[in-house]
Amino acid sequence: MAEEIGKILHKPGLVDTPGIAQFEKEYVEKYLYGEANKTLREGGSRCVTNRSREMGWNPTHPAVYETLEQEFKYFTRKR
Repeated sequence: MAEEIGKILHKPGLVDTPGIAQFEKEYVEKYLYGEANKTLREGGSRCVTNRSREMGWNPTHPAVYETLEQEFKYFTRKR
């Protein structure tokens, strides 16, 4: 997901490169509540993504990657 967001932000020049990088420790401590919040940020999920399809579910909407740029434009539009 981060790689796709990087590409979208790079197109209009909002970031210097489309690549991703790790947060600097000082940034994590100051803005993301440090190590205490690590599990919430990085997730501790052990979900398996294909089980719902095995049970008969099929998606009816576009995949998130197909609409990501459109959603970015919507949320960053001038109001």
